[in-house]
Formats: sequence, structure tokens, C-alpha cells
Amino acid sequence: MSSDIQIRPANNEAAVILSALGKKTFTDAFAKYNREQDFHRYVDQAFQESTVQQELVDPNTKFFLAYRQKEAIGYLKLRWGQTITQIDDSRAIEIQRIYVNQTEMGQGIGKQLMQTALDYAQTYQFTTIWLGVWEHNPSAITFYKKWGFQTFSSHIFMMGNDPQTDLLMKRSVPSLKITPAQSNDLPAIKKLLQSQQLPTEDVNSQILFQIIKNSSGQVLGCCGLEIHEPFGLLRSLAVDTNFQQQGLGQQLVNSMLVLAKNNHISSLYIITTTAVKFFSQLKFEMVSRNNVPAVIQQTAEFSYLCPDSATVMQYRHL
Repeated sequence: MSSDIQIRPANNEAAVILSALGKKTFTDAFAKYNREQDFHRYVDQAFQESTVQQELVDPNTKFFLAYRQKEAIGYLKLRWGQTITQIDDSRAIEIQRIYVNQTEMGQGIGKQLMQTALDYAQTYQFTTIWLGVWEHNPSAITFYKKWGFQTFSSHIFMMGNDPQTDLLMKRSVPSLKITPAQSNDLPAIKKLLQSQQLPTEDVNSQILFQIIKNSSGQVLGCCGLEIHEPFGLLRSLAVDTNFQQQGLGQQLVNSMLVLAKNNHISSLYIITTTAVKFFSQLKFEMVSRNNVPAVIQQTAEFSYLCPDSATVMQYRHL
């Protein structure tokens, strides 16, 4: 894959870029195989700037752009909430478009866009990812098969007034899993913590970290446990900003509660400046700093990394 390519979410101001790129890549790919009048009737509507603008603000649609330096050379369009009748899965997401400039073919950009689609589907807990591909596009069909897609049905796609057959292909989306961190995960953990303005000075392999990774190996969330028998300090809970509000933080804490219990922790503490409500909902209770065990008070988090104004909370139900 090309290392100088960046894949970035498209913002609401990207309609001009997406309209031009969509029209160009679609025309280059299919114009010569279709009747001119039907083809242009479809293209003029589908890639009209106002049409793309409406899609950009649709909450059930997500665009990503592939850039080489500042030039947009490919894009991905995902859509959900409008699943076809052939798919019996309410958590299905469609790859509606994935295109790259013909001059950039063979550089691995399509692979990067496909990985982006799978990562997005996995992180947002979709269970099926599907697409439609023209039956006379063997190179695209082969590409999708290499990514694990299988044909399951077909439907009619209208190219202007010309009915064409698209093969429908799908594959399952693996669920995110919480796993113990390895020593080589520490740089990614520190980077995530820094992005959330959380301390990293004492982060090391002695802390038991649990992490959530997506299929491409990106660390989306982490949480650590310091063991000071019979007590424990829950710390460094962080979720990537792009993937918050998906329940990942709660999953991590629940996993750490099991880990603490398995390590014979009788009482678990957390120090927080911003997440009192979150931890209260998980049955943590506020406790006076003076009532915290001395061994917890002596930790770096308690003694100097977190301000004295931070709230200390305790989980008593292990």
C-alpha cells in the first residue's frame, strides 16, 4: 500500500471535490460501456453538486477521501439505514461507492479505502457489510472476493433508462474484542492517552492494560489496572475521539472489573476530573481522599499526576 496516501473523513464542505471526483472516476470506468444518453442522464443527476451536498449532511451516510498530498484521488461512500429486502440484518452497512482515479490504479489505494470501510463498520458495530457491482465488471468482482465478499443475490440498477444487473455481495463484520495489551502496544496507548490529555509519565508494562483494536490494528480504546493488593487503581481510560458514544468505554470498564476480581482485588479506586457521572452510572461511589488506603495515596496518579481537585471514586462490589 502507498505510504504517502492519507484517508480522511469528508466534511460538509467537500461537495465540490466529491462531485468532480465522482463524475470523473465513474465516467472513466463506465462511459465506454454504456449508451451515451442514458449514461449522462444518470451521471448528471447522481454526481450533481447539490445531490452530493444532500448526501454529505445525511446522518446515515459517510464519505472518506483519499489524498496524495493535497490532491483528492479516490473516495469511499458508506450508507446504512436503507438496507435492501435481500438482506435480513438491521445492522448492515453498504459500500455504495469506492473509486480511485485511473492514473492511480495499482498503488493500493483501493485496498486502503476498503480497509477504511471495514474498520468503520467494525467500530460502529455493524454486523454485515454489502455492496452492488455490475455483473460485467470482472476486475471489481475479483477484488471484492479477495476481501471475503460473496455473491448472494442480484438486483436491477437503472443507468438512465437502461436496466442493468448488479450482483449483490456481502461479508460479515467481525466484532470488536477487548484483549490484554502487549508491550509493543504501549506507544499506541500513550498516543491515545495524550490525545485525550491524560497523563502518560508513569505508563509502563507493569500496568495491566486492556485494549480495543480494530481489524487494521488501530487502538481505539484502553484502560489500565494497577494492583496494590488487596486494592486496585483503575486508570487511563480513553477512547479515540472519533469512536466515542459507542459504548466502548463501558465495555472496557466492565472488562477491567472482571480482571480486578480475578486478581483478588477487594476494592477498586478511580481518580477523575471529568467522568464522575460516567463512573457513577457504573456503580462507582465518591469517597473522601482521606479515606483512601495509603497504598493508593502513594501512587503517582494520586500523589502528583492528578490535581488535588480531582474526584476519587470507589467500586465496592467486586
